[in-house]
Parts: sequence; C-alpha cells; structure tokens
Amino acid sequence: MELLQSIPGAVFLPVYFIYVVLLLVVGKLIGKGFNTSPSSFPSLDMTSVSYLKTGPVGVIQTTFFDLWKRGYLEVAPTGQAVIRPEKGPVSPLEAAVAQELSTYTSLSSALNKPSASTRKQLEPYLDPVSQNLESNGLLMDEAVLSRQRALKWIITAVGLLPGILKAYLGLVNGRPSLFLILLLILYAVLALVLLRAKKGPTPAARQYLQGLASQYQSDLSLVRGGQVPNSNPAILAAIFGVGALALAYSPLMNLFPRASAMSQGCTNGWYDSGCSSSSGCSSSSGCSSSSGCSGGGGGCGGCGN
Repeated sequence: MELLQSIPGAVFLPVYFIYVVLLLVVGKLIGKGFNTSPSSFPSLDMTSVSYLKTGPVGVIQTTFFDLWKRGYLEVAPTGQAVIRPEKGPVSPLEAAVAQELSTYTSLSSALNKPSASTRKQLEPYLDPVSQNLESNGLLMDEAVLSRQRALKWIITAVGLLPGILKAYLGLVNGRPSLFLILLLILYAVLALVLLRAKKGPTPAARQYLQGLASQYQSDLSLVRGGQVPNSNPAILAAIFGVGALALAYSPLMNLFPRASAMSQGCTNGWYDSGCSSSSGCSSSSGCSSSSGCSGGGGGCGGCGN
C-alpha cells in the first residue's frame, strides 16, 4: 500500500496501462497453450466436418442438404419439410434430423435457428461426434474450457487488484482517479471478453478447415458455375456451409437468407465474427474416393467423392 501511495498518479497510470496490456497478451498466449495439436489429422466424415465448422447448426443444415439432394426430404409450397420414406434408407442421425425438420411450420427457421428442443433431441447422435473431435484435439474439451475459465479470472483479478488499491488511495486522499477508474472498467470488460472460454474448434482444427476450403475451392466454383463438381456436393456443404451452395440451387435461396454472406466464408455456428480467409494451407493431391475428409500434407485434409 505504501509503495502504491508513493507513486504519483501521472506515473502510475501509463505504467498500469502497459501492465494490463501485457497481462492480456500473456493470458491469450497461455490460453492458446492449453490446446494440444494432433500429430496427424484423422479421417473425418461429412457430419464431423460440418460439426467442426459450425456446430450442431452446421450438421442440421448439411444433413438437410444431403437428404434434399437425395430426394428423402422435399420442400412443400407452404415452406415445410416433407419426408419421402421410399427414398431411404437413411442413418439414425439423418432420420432424426428429418423428423425434427418436418415438425416446423417454417423450414427456414428450423435450419437457421433450430430450437433448444431440436438440439436436445439430436444430442444423442451428436455427442459421439463431439467426443471424437475432442479426443483428436480438434474441439475444445471440458478440461481445456475449465483451465481457460480459471485463467480468465486469475488474469482479471491480478490486473484489477493494484488498480483498485491505487484508485481507493486516490479517493481517500482526495486525488482525482477518474481516468484510472475508467481504465479499470475497460480492462475488466476486455479481460472477460478476450479470455472467455468458448466451445469450438481448436487452432489445429481451424488449420484443418482452412486446408479443406483451399483444396475444394475449385469444386465450389464448379457448382456455382452450374457444372458438376468432382466431389459430392454434400461434402462441399459441410466444408463451406450450405449457404455457399444455395446460390447454385435456387429452391434453397429462400431457406438461407444469409446465403450471399455465407458464400464468402462466414460461419454462423461456433462464431459470429464475420468472414475469415480460407487461405493458409496448400492443396493436397491425396484424395480418396470415400465420403470422409482425411489429413493431407502440411496440415491439410481432403474429401473424397
């Protein structure tokens, strides 16, 4: 306390500003260190890729697109989803998604803003997908999230403590502390926002997704140009989002009002931070004919036909 009291406010304020900025940087670096990078990327199917990219919403949208392409789901003139069982068979997850979508009066709402009840119904099918991604270091698990939450509060407390004490001393001694109090509020907000624990892809997973986007950009261009792609369009939906393909499938345009935005690479599941570049990973030529996505050279993965 005596040390803080002896430091003039004009000196303490810039020093404290540098101190809290460094704390935020250190906190971000430590938080990144909690994530372990896999030595190699596993083979992922369409559902896993869509879950990794945009979470449960991505799985619902990609599954709908695949079922619609196969004729199992149709869009009625009223805007509802109609199931055509004769176009089966379908997997348990596909059947569950189709059943949930058919209960909505507005299919667009079901696809873009599924209810909590729908998410709950799909949990038994999506939990194994999430656990597989977590075990492979591609999705934040609860242990990592717990460490990030603890780090957030530690960094926040360590940063606020000297500032609060100095502000208290200033108020007691009748010295102006307005700028320090404003800085304390700003730091608290930034620390809680920047260091918050977020469920979502790890940095390694983002690299993997960027590799897929780079590798399959040419197929996406073919679809948009009205041509037949080399890969399954449903795989492209998982990688780029159904909105990116809706521009090429006019019946879907009304179902995805954000199609034009999503086609530029925006995601709407784990994050809502705008568009991100799909560059940063080179194309891999080691594609198989399976429907999954496998790790490629330099951290990239690919999808088969």
